Amino acid sequence: MKWMVRLIESVEANVLGRFGLRTKIFIGFLVPLFPVIIALSYIGVASLIVEKTVYYEKKSVEGMLDSINQVIQWTTDYSLTQIPASLDNIHSAANQYSKFLNTIRGLKNGNPEAIKKLDELDKSFKGYLELSLKMADAYIKYDRVVGNSFTEEFHKKKDDLTKSVNTIGIDAVTGVESSFKKAKFISILASAGIIATILLSALFFGWRLGLPLVKLKKAMEGLEKEGNKIEGLDILTKDEVGELASSFVNLSER
Repeated sequence: MKWMVRLIESVEANVLGRFGLRTKIFIGFLVPLFPVIIALSYIGVASLIVEKTVYYEKKSVEGMLDSINQVIQWTTDYSLTQIPASLDNIHSAANQYSKFLNTIRGLKNGNPEAIKKLDELDKSFKGYLELSLKMADAYIKYDRVVGNSFTEEFHKKKDDLTKSVNTIGIDAVTGVESSFKKAKFISILASAGIIATILLSALFFGWRLGLPLVKLKKAMEGLEKEGNKIEGLDILTKDEVGELASSFVNLSER
């Protein structure tokens, strides 16, 4: 145990010993701030990332649902009018859907389970789009009876697809809750670390600031009782306490 004390004293003398008392006290207050800054920075950055992710996921889900509705809207329009622009709008809605899906795919990068769900969703939409074009062709090439034979399956695919897309939004909310739980847990750990750092810092600096004064007090009591000069006063610091100790040693030698 003594060797540890000597090691700490040596390190303190070589590292902190050159600083004055004010600087040491300032360092003692500053050290506990580091975990505070780190914890607040982490929580702040994590909150921004979560907020940004949720925002883009929400916008993408809304865009995907709108694209699904546009497909059925322009399919109906194309079936009735046979205008090429309506067919172009169907494909445009499909491209918008893929764009929003890829945005979510980028946000879920590194999550194989989520990517798998998105791949299944992409496959379902392509089936929905293909059926919508078949239905439109049936209305145009044949008659309403043939076209209507596709509507039940078409609307079922639409409902299933809409439900699956809404599930992504629910998963996003669940992910936010999970992220905030993690942030709460980290904040608790950070608080415990901050308290521990403050206690250790207070003990260390209180001990290192008080120890030289204790040694000097004992030396002065010996001088007062025995009248001998002060010898073996092992104070290595070069701050005001060290200077005071040197002054008392020189005074005792006179």
